[in-house]
Amino acid sequence: MTAPRHMQDGSTAIAKQLETIHLSDDLSAQGPISISVHLTRKEKESLRKCTDDLVVK
Repeated sequence: MTAPRHMQDGSTAIAKQLETIHLSDDLSAQGPISISVHLTRKEKESLRKCTDDLVVK
């Protein structure tokens, strides 16, 4: 199926591979998010540090 001409921008859609991580160390707490599997370990650690202040543990 092709999108209507006015919605076509010439880009190619790709499916992103995601992994789910939990923002809290407490597994009973709800807080999973999906992140790209292509993030480096350093990027994942940086994301974790950024979100630590936002999550109630």
